[in-house]
Amino acid sequence: MGKRKLSALLVILALLLTLIPGCGGSAGSNSKGKELKEKEVVIGITGAFSGASAEYSMNNRDGIQWAIDKVNSEGGYVIGDERVKFKLEYLDDKADSATAVANAQKLVDLYKTPIIFNNSTTQLLSLMNINQEKGAEFILTAYASHNALSTKGNKLAVPMVPNFRTYPAVYARMAIEKGYKTAGLFCNTGTYGDDWESLFTKAFEEAGGKVIVAKEANYFTESDYSAQATAIAAAKPDCILVGGPSTGTALAIEQIRSMGYKGAFFIIDQAKTDEIIKYLKGDTKLLANCVGLTPFPSVPLKKVQEFVKWVEKNYNKTPSADMGYTYSGMSSLLSAMNKAQTYTDVYKIRETIASVVPEESLPYSNRGISSGGRLLNHCTCLEFDQDGKASKCYFILNYCETPEEYNKEVEWYKSQFDSSVGLEIEYLQNFIEDKNQ
Repeated sequence: MGKRKLSALLVILALLLTLIPGCGGSAGSNSKGKELKEKEVVIGITGAFSGASAEYSMNNRDGIQWAIDKVNSEGGYVIGDERVKFKLEYLDDKADSATAVANAQKLVDLYKTPIIFNNSTTQLLSLMNINQEKGAEFILTAYASHNALSTKGNKLAVPMVPNFRTYPAVYARMAIEKGYKTAGLFCNTGTYGDDWESLFTKAFEEAGGKVIVAKEANYFTESDYSAQATAIAAAKPDCILVGGPSTGTALAIEQIRSMGYKGAFFIIDQAKTDEIIKYLKGDTKLLANCVGLTPFPSVPLKKVQEFVKWVEKNYNKTPSADMGYTYSGMSSLLSAMNKAQTYTDVYKIRETIASVVPEESLPYSNRGISSGGRLLNHCTCLEFDQDGKASKCYFILNYCETPEEYNKEVEWYKSQFDSSVGLEIEYLQNFIEDKNQ
């Protein structure tokens, strides 16, 4: 074949290749037949990736990464004349607010990232001062349950988890119904522990109970609670509100039990029950008559069990609740971006969230979004019987405002029940004053 004929053939072949999706630099075409350009959009995280909170931040990061992986593996989104895929960039702020703000500004400056995630209330309150600055706006999303995040009027704040105020009211109600007349308090020092104790005490005493002993410790830095344990056990309360970081909580329960205490514990949501059990080497006898968060793999919902299996198969690890929440929350934010057909107009993305939830394919289906920006989901807690065996899972539907809404939601949850987990289920109505927080 002559050189001229060979050259012509090669030109024709090259032209044909450009017509095949994925070849010749093409990203396919949109619904109008226009060729798509590739676009990478960066999602950002500023978090404590070093120090005591590193594992917590990495868990959150994993859930977000998996949501991004899922969208990218399905080809991304077609937005206008671009095929959009996502990339995660995360920066260590060492749990320092000034560093968190600097990280967020860096992410916006370098990547124009539309969504930035953080998991600490203290850092989030600082980030809320900058995320609506004109020309540098970003959606601030969070794994944080404090109501301050959804009561400040920030139009671009989207907390992913339920308001923590649900739990103290539920625990107080449970305590009274179980016949407990007296309670002790032993929570981690600081604002979060103080708020928990205040809310529980108010609800418990308004219902007829009485707090008879209160002690505290820094669960982050202390490990010997013998003085507090002795004083609490000596007071013999019917139940004790306890908790902070998981390891410290396990130590507190262990040391109070060693003083002969036989009563009940209510464990605050900062502590993860599965991590406590891991510390106790699987011996749950010390958790007799305890109530705490339901370990994520034990939540008896079909989509949760499917998600657990998917993560174990694809990432070789068992997901925790924070991974489930961040995966679900980021999935809905990305869905909103797709439906809004923009990755730059963050206000439009935020407004569109309400039209993409609930997403019933997710482990946490995001039943709605409050006017304060919080994604609405059930809370669950797990009760251990007198032998320390997990016996009942409570679903708290804290976002229902009417009996009709509550009954409708209960029927939906019943349709999602997975009996293979082997737990009894009980549904609880709204125990929160305002779902918009």
